[in-house]
Amino acid sequence: MKTLFFLFIFISLVVAVFSYGFTDPNLVLLKHPFFVSIQEMLHQLVYAHTGTAALITGSILITFFVLYIGVLRLQEKATKEERKKFIKLFIIIGIILLLSYPMFSYDVFNYILTAKLTYFWKENPYVVMPIEISNDPNLMFTRAANKLALYGPTWISATFLPSLVGFGNVWLSIIAFKVLVGAWYGIFLWMIYRFTKTLWNVVFFALNPLILSEVFINGHNDILMMVLSLGGLLLWQNMQPKYRYLGFMSFVASIFVKGASIVLIPLFFLRWPMDKILSAGFWLMFGVLLLTPIREEMYPWYAVWVLTFAALIPKNKAKFIHSFSIVLSFGLLMRHLPYIVTREYGGVGPLWRLLLTAVPVVVYLFFRFLKSISRKDM
Repeated sequence: MKTLFFLFIFISLVVAVFSYGFTDPNLVLLKHPFFVSIQEMLHQLVYAHTGTAALITGSILITFFVLYIGVLRLQEKATKEERKKFIKLFIIIGIILLLSYPMFSYDVFNYILTAKLTYFWKENPYVVMPIEISNDPNLMFTRAANKLALYGPTWISATFLPSLVGFGNVWLSIIAFKVLVGAWYGIFLWMIYRFTKTLWNVVFFALNPLILSEVFINGHNDILMMVLSLGGLLLWQNMQPKYRYLGFMSFVASIFVKGASIVLIPLFFLRWPMDKILSAGFWLMFGVLLLTPIREEMYPWYAVWVLTFAALIPKNKAKFIHSFSIVLSFGLLMRHLPYIVTREYGGVGPLWRLLLTAVPVVVYLFFRFLKSISRKDM
């Protein structure tokens, strides 16, 4: 156990350091000579030797998944005393990755700039675009600044405190916004254990490399939407009027984070066993995930939608959902590699992203199909 935990922490440290090679060329985080020299060396690797950078990133992601599966299996044999160490592992890895640079996405900068537009410039983000504030220095390293607010009022309200804590410093703001989503990650881990009463389900979600990447490295807000929607669903199923009211309000708040959770409305009318309702929610959100390319792109962080449902289903009730979720997580994280190589989203990128996502899933389904046939023959 100590070896696996050490390796997990070590690879997290490697990611945290390596991530600063992905810093936007227009962004200055620190001017300290030592930091600048390390950053320039990593920057040269990532931007000038893109193939090597992609190879390193791919190796790191594969190592993460190998360690993740190892820890997941190890948890089943852990003693009661050893299980307490998992909480320390979650905290240590979370803190390390909180300090990393958002290497796979620019969304956290959109969050920061939208919050600044709302709370500093006192403008309506649904009427005024960030790019209209022409003298804001954040525009140099923020993407999608030429769009109105992409997220609902629930999210913008939640960003009030981190927008103040950042004190106008970009690095502090990045960490503050990641602490916000990290806090909801912690709340969801509590929800998982409270609902399932098993550490396996907690570890399944907590150490999934895609979750670690999209919560602690990239700082995406999908975890907030899913905690509110699932919390609302669980409270609604309680059947007591006061809990149902809270559940309804929580679910409505989730819709005003991103809107994707609106497809879960049918679940509130089902009278199935809870594991069946959660399985239905998993497939509903998976259906939305499959449809996202119609709008723009199947981004890896959308998998948070399905992984949250999978984490609440008891292990013996949905083995396929759990194993499928792990393979899907791997395939979606691999989608980052084509951009690291080419530094562009077009060209052959879409084809490579499709292959890197689909091949692991298809291979998994094929071998599972062969396994099911062999069982029938027996």
